[in-house]
Amino acid sequence: MPTRLGLIVNPVAGKSRVAKIYREIADLIRDVFPELIVSLTEKRGDGVAKTRALIDAGVDAVACLGGDGTFREAAEALAGTGLPMAILPCGRGNDLPKSLFGRSLNLPEALEIIRSHSEKPVDIGLARAKGFSAAFANGLGVGFDATVAHRIDSVKGLSGFPLYLVSTLTAFRGFRPPSVEVEAGAMTYRGPVLMSGAGIGRVMGGGYTLFPEALMDDGLLDIYTIEPVSFFKLLRNIPKVVKGQHLDMPEVCYAKARSVVYRLKEETLVQMDGEVFRVGPGNLEITCERGALRIWVPNA
Repeated sequence: MPTRLGLIVNPVAGKSRVAKIYREIADLIRDVFPELIVSLTEKRGDGVAKTRALIDAGVDAVACLGGDGTFREAAEALAGTGLPMAILPCGRGNDLPKSLFGRSLNLPEALEIIRSHSEKPVDIGLARAKGFSAAFANGLGVGFDATVAHRIDSVKGLSGFPLYLVSTLTAFRGFRPPSVEVEAGAMTYRGPVLMSGAGIGRVMGGGYTLFPEALMDDGLLDIYTIEPVSFFKLLRNIPKVVKGQHLDMPEVCYAKARSVVYRLKEETLVQMDGEVFRVGPGNLEITCERGALRIWVPNA
């Protein structure tokens, strides 16, 4: 049984709600883990270094209070260490818990998992390009969904699926489909794409079931590409993508593979668990590391 727990806190998550509640959450965790070490992130990317510092301090597990980006950064540091991660969702999309549990968790439910849990080994994705390396716990996207993630901060007053829906509709204006080459096992695609992605989990973008056949512990990436479509066809098919019923669309290619290579012809926006990076030109190579991350889940 772990005795020393680290807590990564992203104070700006949930529209800065976390800054107001993290002390109360920490006190509740101390009822179970008196030796709690709290570490606040200060900027994007900070979670990787902060988590590694907790590992060096000798914690037995790391809990994360924040959103998908916070979970991604902690997972990158924890991958391959054997130390488990607990998630306390308080972000805008909370897609990782949706992929793990079939729905998001509220904070009381997440705290109960910290009190009583088992461990589940899950896969993690590793992305590498020239001068770039990062991991993702849930999914990666190239093209339109990365553009949506890039612009999401400009939409005010919304959260969850409505936030991502409005961002989707507004981001289409002026969007230029990138031209890419995608190679994943027997799947090969060359040309412009509306969007393409590689997933560990099933859900991305605040509630879109982009990877309906994904299993988080099968050692495989689920990969899709969607050819460019008109705005009206995109709008008409959003309900199908939410439900994961889009694989029969003629514009969609879908495959499973241990790795995928994107050949990017220019600098391209790439999102990983909602965090946006600029990658390319050149190859973006993505691999699946089976069982590299351990996550606390409810006892069976």
